[in-house]
Amino acid sequence: MSKRPETVPWELNCLYILLSDRGWVGTFHWALYLHQADLTGRLYHVVNRDDGIWKLEVMECANKIRAADLMAAVRIGVILPEFFDMFDKGLSQATIRPHSPRSEEPFSCRTWAMDALIELEQIGLIEIKDIAGLENETRAVGLMSGNRRMRDIFPVRTTLTAA
Repeated sequence: MSKRPETVPWELNCLYILLSDRGWVGTFHWALYLHQADLTGRLYHVVNRDDGIWKLEVMECANKIRAADLMAAVRIGVILPEFFDMFDKGLSQATIRPHSPRSEEPFSCRTWAMDALIELEQIGLIEIKDIAGLENETRAVGLMSGNRRMRDIFPVRTTLTAA
């Protein structure tokens, strides 16, 4: 049995969708991660606290980002450093609402991540060809990882490109 590496081979300035284990088979916590330096990046995700209120959390993270719980990472594309502030501003526009404006589904970390990508498209940072396809592809990657935890970073095949 091969030993899993302690760090993930993130690519500099790349944006990823991360899927983490929630403890229930077939379900994941969805987040966005922008790898900004050799050993660090920023994690963007929404969490539902004990009081039932959703909140956006932005955290500086080391390369070992949630390694124990990480099920999959889907590489979206490159965000150049000169656009990091614009990226942060775009994600702050992805507001927490009772329902997704895109799909009308109840709010969740998954709907927030997909809606946040649409916000990034609207400000010109990325181009989305098929948001539903991207969501389905990301979910499939997570389901394929099963119980083995993350071993690879998966590139998106055809659904989204950096603008």
